Amino acid sequence: AGSSSESEEEARPITNNGKKRRVISDDEADSEDEGKENGEKDDGKEEASSDDDLSAYSIIEHTVAENGYIVGSIYRVKLVNFVTYDDCELFPGPRLNVVIGPNGSGKSSIVCALALGLAGATSVLGRAKDIGDYVKHGKKKGYTEIELIGPNGKNIVIKHEIIKDGNKSTWLLNGKNTTKAKVTDAIKKLNIQIDNLCQFLPQDRVVNFASLSAQDLLKETEKAVGSMVMHDNHMRLVELRTKEKSAATTEDSHEKHLNYLKQHNKAIERDVQRYNERKRLLETAANLKSKRLWMIFDEQRVKAVELKDQLEAVKEETKQFEQEKIIPIRNKMDNAKVKLESIEKKKSENAHKSKSLDEERQRKADSTETLDAEEERINNEMRSLRDRADDRKRQAQREMVELDKLKKELEDIPDNDAIQSRMSELSQELRIKSGQRQDIQRKHMELQDRIKDARLEEARCRDRIKQLDDRQRQKVESLKLNDRGAYTAMEWLKNNKHMFEHEIYGPLCILVNVEDPLHARYLEHQCPKWLPPSFVAQSATDRDNALMELAKLKIKANVLFYHGHFDPESQRPMDISHLHRMGITHWLDKTFDCPPVVLEALQRNAGIHRVAVGNRDSIRHAGELIEIKQLSTFLTPELAYSKTTSHYGNKSTTTSMNPLKKPNGIFGSSGNANEKEETLNHLRSIEAHLETLNAEYAQLKSEERDVGTEESRIKGERDRLQLQMKKREATMRKIATKEQTIQDLNTDEDTQAEEERLNAKLRTLSNRRYKLILEIKDIMTKLVTIAMQQNFIIVARLDMLNQHSKLHNQNHAAEQEFRAMRTKVNDLQLVYEEVGMAARAAKEKAQKEAPMTPELKAIFEEFPDELEEIEEAINEAQAKADLNHSGNNTVIEQYEKRKKEIEELEEKMATSTESLNRLKAEIESVKSAWLPPLSALVRPEEFASGWKEELPLILDLLHR
Repeated sequence: AGSSSESEEEARPITNNGKKRRVISDDEADSEDEGKENGEKDDGKEEASSDDDLSAYSIIEHTVAENGYIVGSIYRVKLVNFVTYDDCELFPGPRLNVVIGPNGSGKSSIVCALALGLAGATSVLGRAKDIGDYVKHGKKKGYTEIELIGPNGKNIVIKHEIIKDGNKSTWLLNGKNTTKAKVTDAIKKLNIQIDNLCQFLPQDRVVNFASLSAQDLLKETEKAVGSMVMHDNHMRLVELRTKEKSAATTEDSHEKHLNYLKQHNKAIERDVQRYNERKRLLETAANLKSKRLWMIFDEQRVKAVELKDQLEAVKEETKQFEQEKIIPIRNKMDNAKVKLESIEKKKSENAHKSKSLDEERQRKADSTETLDAEEERINNEMRSLRDRADDRKRQAQREMVELDKLKKELEDIPDNDAIQSRMSELSQELRIKSGQRQDIQRKHMELQDRIKDARLEEARCRDRIKQLDDRQRQKVESLKLNDRGAYTAMEWLKNNKHMFEHEIYGPLCILVNVEDPLHARYLEHQCPKWLPPSFVAQSATDRDNALMELAKLKIKANVLFYHGHFDPESQRPMDISHLHRMGITHWLDKTFDCPPVVLEALQRNAGIHRVAVGNRDSIRHAGELIEIKQLSTFLTPELAYSKTTSHYGNKSTTTSMNPLKKPNGIFGSSGNANEKEETLNHLRSIEAHLETLNAEYAQLKSEERDVGTEESRIKGERDRLQLQMKKREATMRKIATKEQTIQDLNTDEDTQAEEERLNAKLRTLSNRRYKLILEIKDIMTKLVTIAMQQNFIIVARLDMLNQHSKLHNQNHAAEQEFRAMRTKVNDLQLVYEEVGMAARAAKEKAQKEAPMTPELKAIFEEFPDELEEIEEAINEAQAKADLNHSGNNTVIEQYEKRKKEIEELEEKMATSTESLNRLKAEIESVKSAWLPPLSALVRPEEFASGWKEELPLILDLLHR
């Protein structure tokens, strides 16, 4: 037994390879031992099968090997970087092994290694859930290696490597990579049951073991130390016994219920017979009605068959007419159409040939005309050649006259130097004007930006005024809904301003603008209910007149009178800046905007200039604020605090704390009259500024136009000078040309050589014209031949068109006759379909109400075959049925239901009795196979014999 006690030399050694073991507490060991079943990741890659020695076994019996170990016993355990161990190897003995040591010495770690090394789940240990938590602290991975006694003298080595990062595991079985499933299969064949508390009991699951019932303990013991056959027989016996009890209970219940049903049915049997007779008569009437339905269908069917035969005959006649008349005519028309298309094609081909030949003729005629023109040109050139000598002298004289004119024009045009000097001056002036124009444009753009900004500001002001008006309208609509009298008074005062000396303000709730909702709630809490819908006049006369006029109209409204010159600062209780640290931010009259007269009305009637208001911080400092004598009233987001001093006795002070009133929103954010007036004034100033900017813009536009006019004048003068320069250059070129022309005219020309050259050209042109005339003659011959063919084609086409027209008329007459026949077919088809629909409807009704069956068909044969006789039989059967008492349908139905139930119960009881007998026989068979080995297993002398050798050692260990 591997241990750290004095008997260590008598047991197999526990080695740690010379490394010092760390001693830790049980709690620390337990925290390191915890794992998670689902957190373990199996990275083992299966190679070849590693359990060849176990493949021939299903469950290996616990036989004893030669060395005293039972097959499946643990022979060796090696721990590396596992929980508290660096490198440790244990060699358990073949019998009882006891591990003794102080807390934290690693006893539980060995148990964890056994469980996890034999493919047990972390949940079996009841400790850490993640498998990576079982790697020693500070190490990346560790492993357990367990050597088990195998069959046939060959041990089995299971190595489980644990990688801390990612909670991964790899498995080796006899040195070969494998999977956890293969390892589990191998240990199952050795009957190792890690999840069986009778075989493996971790200390954290002792409570679970103690809570096992006697039956569960017996089952687990059978699995742990008995054979699987014994356990399977036990489970089968439990299952069979449960089925036996259930079958016996069911059979007894069925017997009692069967007797009850038989007695109940016997009492009402005569009523049932009368009911059945009436039912038989009604069924006869129903069958007669069913036959009537089928007879109606048969009549419709016969009519439909007759119509169908008639329709087929008409269709056949129509088809024959189509074959004998319509189709032959259509075939003749198609043939005529084909011939006509052939004629048209031939005509088109001849027309195309004629057009091509005519185009070729025209091209050759054009070539002839070109030759004529060329001949005429050459003749003209020969005539002109003879006249040219005289003309050259006359032309030279004319050219001399024109040359003199050009020289005089050149003298009138200024020279280029003067023009260039003036153009330089104009360019300088143009640059100056351009700079002025650019300055004006820059100012123009700056002014446009300023105008744009001003217009944007104008639009913003108008939008703000519109927003203020919209918010004002919202408050007015709210007033209209909640206080009709105040709204009516407001409208009347608005429409009758001319009746008063000064403006009458109101209602006050409309003119007050509170931006902060909390401040609006404070103000609503402090004001009396009558004050917000009240009005304020600026003179006593206006107040009295308003009250009198409103009273005449039966309008209820409060009208106050104030000047708006009230000074609240002299009545402040104290300097509020001293209260800021306690969360007090303002006096209540400083939290909103309104006209001065309205503010005075609120100050005098609600005392808001003496009420301090605070934020959330003031709640925490409420006790300090109450102690300040000068402060009689202050408001926090939760409570309103008010102090009153008694006028009697010792003049004691009482502080009352009341929740803030539930807000009605009468002082919600609204249009601010002052803000609106300021915005209107700002808008007027912007409009005036826009007028000034527009005037400046118009002035700049005028200056820009003046500069543009001056630029245009300078450019015009510059363009005129450029034209003069161009004119001078053109005149000089003309003079040079004239001088060259005069020189050429004065040169003699070789007239005779030129005439011979022109005569040679004329002879060549005459030969070409002759060839063209012969080609044109051939083309004209071909054209005449084609024209004659076209005449024959036209005659044939007219004849074919005449034939086609006759066939068309014949086809039209035949088509009309054919359509009339088709109309007759369609009419018959409609009648046939209507009759067919009626027949189908009759058939569907008959099939729905009386589906035809062989039994029903046999019944129909007993009934008459005429509708009148069927009707009489229906009436007779109905009359006889009415003479019998109908009885209680519910009672009859219950009788039939019980009768059926009696038959079913008798069948069930016969089956269940047979099944129960089989169960009893099987129970006796399984019991005889299960009890003898179980009795041998639990005999005290057999159960204790395995521990005789270990008892002295156990007693010694307990003594120590």
